[in-house]
Amino acid sequence: MPSPDPLSVLVVESQPTMRAQLRTMLTSIGLDAAHFAPSANVALRRLRGRRYDLILCEYHLGDGQDGQHLLEDLRQHDIIPLDTLFVMISGEMNYERVVSTCELAPDDYILKPLTAETLRVRLQRAFDKRDAFLPAWQAVGIGDTVGAIASCREARERHPQYQIDFLRLQAELHQSIGQFEQAEALYRQILELKSIPWAELGLARTLMLGKRHGEAEDILTRLVATHERFIEAYDLLARLREETGRTAAAHDTLLAATERSPYRLERLRHLGELSLAVGDPSAAE
Repeated sequence: MPSPDPLSVLVVESQPTMRAQLRTMLTSIGLDAAHFAPSANVALRRLRGRRYDLILCEYHLGDGQDGQHLLEDLRQHDIIPLDTLFVMISGEMNYERVVSTCELAPDDYILKPLTAETLRVRLQRAFDKRDAFLPAWQAVGIGDTVGAIASCREARERHPQYQIDFLRLQAELHQSIGQFEQAEALYRQILELKSIPWAELGLARTLMLGKRHGEAEDILTRLVATHERFIEAYDLLARLREETGRTAAAHDTLLAATERSPYRLERLRHLGELSLAVGDPSAAE
């Protein structure tokens, strides 16, 4: 691993047998000070209390929890810094397709069954990528968005293997400071290189922020039709329809999202509010 100092690791895994196997593997590659959390709630408590360099998280955590929901909570609420690596472990052979429809994606993912050597190689790769992104992330951390954008431009030349990832970060940064034309151009550049659902979502969000609702809705409607479990696309489409005064259509879109992902309290709460707005109090209960 890349640091002379011991790396702090949190493993989020609900199965005791897999926790034991991961402990053995981590110890064999020199990471012998790992902490463990058997659920997303325990992980959240640990991560609010201290910083970790690496989070290894099982995708399926049981009891309606999964690693993607945990990642979204951590990133959206700024519980972990950008330079904390989040690596997903999954037994789903189609996980690459799953992660392509996630707006907030893990830094890497590892498919089961895994060996200690596979784990070592993939973690080294993830830390190498982190090192390439550190200058941009550090600029973001001190509020220097313009500097972070410049860092992304420079890094694309030095690290062409991460070109799409730097284009993505740069587009998000432009969007965050209201530079929607620049963000749109970058998302379109990504889509010329590769058809990726999250890039289409980013483009739709940018168009929506620029009040180009019709174009954004066309993209989002196509996304939910072709990627039935792209929950972020449903959420954004519902918001667009609500913002343009179509409460009933927003309600139906959010209901579809909730049927596919029923454990997100914020979404359930919003669905209840929309149910009341369309005159369906029984559905709001």
